[in-house]
Amino acid sequence: MSYYELLVTSLPKSVAEPWLYGAVCHGLLCFEDLCGATFLFNPLTREAVLLPSDLLHERAYLDSIGIGVDRLTSLYKILRVSYSLGKDLSVHPIIRAEVLDQGSWSWRDTVSAPPDLPVGAPVYAAGSIHWSVAGGGGHIVGTLSFDLAKEEFGPTPFPELRGTRLVRLVDHRGALGLIDPSLQESVDMWVMEESGLWVRKHRIPLTLLGCVSSHQFGEFLGCGGRKMVLKHRSGLLSYDPATDELEYVQRGRELPARVVGSITVSLLSPAKLWNADKVLFF
Repeated sequence: MSYYELLVTSLPKSVAEPWLYGAVCHGLLCFEDLCGATFLFNPLTREAVLLPSDLLHERAYLDSIGIGVDRLTSLYKILRVSYSLGKDLSVHPIIRAEVLDQGSWSWRDTVSAPPDLPVGAPVYAAGSIHWSVAGGGGHIVGTLSFDLAKEEFGPTPFPELRGTRLVRLVDHRGALGLIDPSLQESVDMWVMEESGLWVRKHRIPLTLLGCVSSHQFGEFLGCGGRKMVLKHRSGLLSYDPATDELEYVQRGRELPARVVGSITVSLLSPAKLWNADKVLFF
């Protein structure tokens, strides 16, 4: 993406119906559709491959699917978290985590599973896949991360914020970021440094557009060049931290209903990554 251009794309027609779970890494979209099929899709080239799903053993349900790159091998891994229920539905569900390595067609169990089911869409950043951890009243109280190299789940430090009901984890140029729209007239961007400390990098003043409230804020789409792109009820917004300028990229309410969370584009071939014989083009 250049400073002023957006790539608008859509899912293949064969999976255009609502899909359950999706994640993005380096411009590649991995998602599971309503029929239980797992796809790896490049929105730029329109190339997709159907990956093995073989999930769903009896009484098992997919909860989340994520994709990222192992920092030690530079190879892609897909992680899925599922749960199963016993005959007594009041018992805590049994949680299972599995990995599909780049080029492999067989899922394998990880050494450990998350202590609880993840919340929200997974975000890949800094070598790990991250989810929010919800507490009472729907407030986000922490972050659960899966290190793709160690293949271990663990907590990640979380900044002290005034209100956490609406916060969202994001990828900020390869680092784990957090969007906080709890203020009335602005949106804060926090970024976790390598030391584990969170730093507020940007405060995006929505009032630059007039009477705009952060409560109308929709999604953070990602970074293109030095600019950031946000989805708002009134359109798509572009923010330049260097000049503190906020402007419309597109006005109007006719915006995508489903946002994955990245504007990175890629020429990588899903078929070559996973040694697939059958390639789907849409």
